[in-house]
Amino acid sequence: MQLLVESLLRKNQIPFERSELEFQIQSHPSYPSLHAVTGVLDHFGVTNVAARVPRTSETLDQLPDHFIAQMQGDSMNGLFVTDQQPYSMRLHGEDGAVRILSVADFISAFTGIVLAVEQSAEQGLLKPRRKRMSKAAVGILILLLGYIFVSTITSVWAPVMLVVALAGLVISVSIFQQESGVKNKIGEAFCDGVTQTTDCASVLHSPGARIFGVYKLSDLSMVYFTGFTIASFLLSVQGLGLDLLYMMGLLGVPVTIYSIYYQAFKLKKWCLLCLTIVGLLWIMGGVAIGVLSNTGSINWDFSVLLHLAISFTASVALWSYLKPNMEQAEASKRDKISYYKFKRNYSIFQALLKDQDAIDTAIPGLNEMVFGNPDSKVELVFVTNPFCGHCKPVHSIIEDLLSKYDQDIRLVIRFNIGSVDTDHDLFQIVAHLMHAYATQGAGPSLGAMHEIFQELKAKEWLEKWSVPNLDTGYYAQQLALQKHWCTENKLNFTPVVLVNGYSFPREYERGDLLFFIEDLVEESEMLPETSSAAV
Repeated sequence: MQLLVESLLRKNQIPFERSELEFQIQSHPSYPSLHAVTGVLDHFGVTNVAARVPRTSETLDQLPDHFIAQMQGDSMNGLFVTDQQPYSMRLHGEDGAVRILSVADFISAFTGIVLAVEQSAEQGLLKPRRKRMSKAAVGILILLLGYIFVSTITSVWAPVMLVVALAGLVISVSIFQQESGVKNKIGEAFCDGVTQTTDCASVLHSPGARIFGVYKLSDLSMVYFTGFTIASFLLSVQGLGLDLLYMMGLLGVPVTIYSIYYQAFKLKKWCLLCLTIVGLLWIMGGVAIGVLSNTGSINWDFSVLLHLAISFTASVALWSYLKPNMEQAEASKRDKISYYKFKRNYSIFQALLKDQDAIDTAIPGLNEMVFGNPDSKVELVFVTNPFCGHCKPVHSIIEDLLSKYDQDIRLVIRFNIGSVDTDHDLFQIVAHLMHAYATQGAGPSLGAMHEIFQELKAKEWLEKWSVPNLDTGYYAQQLALQKHWCTENKLNFTPVVLVNGYSFPREYERGDLLFFIEDLVEESEMLPETSSAAV
């Protein structure tokens, strides 16, 4: 599912942060359904639509060049990223396979369900700049190290052995991830699905995957290729002989014979990742035999032995440190996904929300500050105070809600400022906010709120937004109504968030409200007409 979404975003030139996208999709309560994808895209502010459309060529002409389509037929089932071509459709599956169908064949297997996205100006925020900078730094480092290595090599086989060792290191990482249950592109390509002859999981978790029942072959592979890579680089850049390193290339051959025997005759299942490691070790062994047979002798130089000892000892130490930390990080990631999947479960949120007394949110005689859709059945009441430090992050939530769901929610702003002299800065700010809403509308007043909650100091704000001859008596009466309502309902502190008349559950962070808006809207559409409170 995630690989399909990544492909769709790339094809539509929408930047994204892969790890965050993976977390958001997997922690969605509806995962692995299409609803989880649309929910995550909404969370990131990516314009998207999931719908059932007519199965006609005219409909395809109206769809974008790249979209996700659901297919159902004898040879293909599930979701596919679809590229429209002049006379055919190119489909990319979760298994990485590419299928090309005629338009007629596509329509016959197409269920009519599509997911399409649209690029917008704000979506550059999906990929943090620091991530791009770190990738650029790693790329520059690799280029510099590559230049040093190439400029110092004395044997044509040195870069061959280094490339093979690096390839082995990459495959070893993929094997470790497969063992840990982590999906990756290489693992998906080699180990997708189980057949009569291939089953990576069975091989990797079998007793035969351990030497003497203790040491995992994946650990030995990681240590071997890491040490070989380090030693190959160090020896080459210092102009030392590589004979001993080539000889070490023969050490992995006996392990490959054992691995093939165990897979072929014991398990009778093959792990393609493991066979790739076997192939790489045979290449190293073949190069070693060829080079050593030509030289006829081995130079037992102490400096070379010392560099080999340092390289492989460093490899053991590095992997001994990294492995438990990687396992712990992966376990923490799984726990976090499970936690958020549980936390974002709407039925649990609803139960906690309704497990308290409802508050009548109506205040007779009050001219409300209402944002969004005033006719929505989903009412969110925010009780706030411009001088309340805890209200600042809540105002950011208000802006996020209105930017994503302004047509779906009725968002009410109320103030709880107590008995304050009309000349006090607090009263003047709140009165002018209410005046800005009454005279200029929702947009300017929301901008004024943003400035006082996030940017300007009180004096600066009043210089910008205050108006002469403000009817302080009227706004004092309006604020008194709000204060009385707060006191009657024991809302003594700010900020307070009410969802359809119920206090937002303490078990949740207020920012979590964003995850439940769609469910609240869907639920409200099934209810009969009622008052705004306690819907």
